[in-house]
Amino acid sequence: NTEKFRVIIDLWLNELKKITITDVVGKITENDIFGGRGGMAYHISHTFPEALVFPTEFRKFYMNERTLELYNDRFLELQKQLNEAIYNHSKLFAREMNINNWL
Repeated sequence: NTEKFRVIIDLWLNELKKITITDVVGKITENDIFGGRGGMAYHISHTFPEALVFPTEFRKFYMNERTLELYNDRFLELQKQLNEAIYNHSKLFAREMNINNWL
């Protein structure tokens, strides 16, 4: 229900836009369905109608997909910033939804 949760969705997109990885140019899009065609998000949202699902995918800039070599610096940079984005968003979500004693 994008109308009901528009503010929460925009807060998540804004947190993702803050992620900057050295030497990587990226873009943030909404409703850009990848190869899986959103199957997991569809399943969750139809099984749990009150759930708010944020399917989030990243291009594999943090590894070589052919050799499976992990680019450790990029991976750790993404991990740190994504953790911050999730934490920040959860605080903003709690504030917007008027949830007390959250984080």
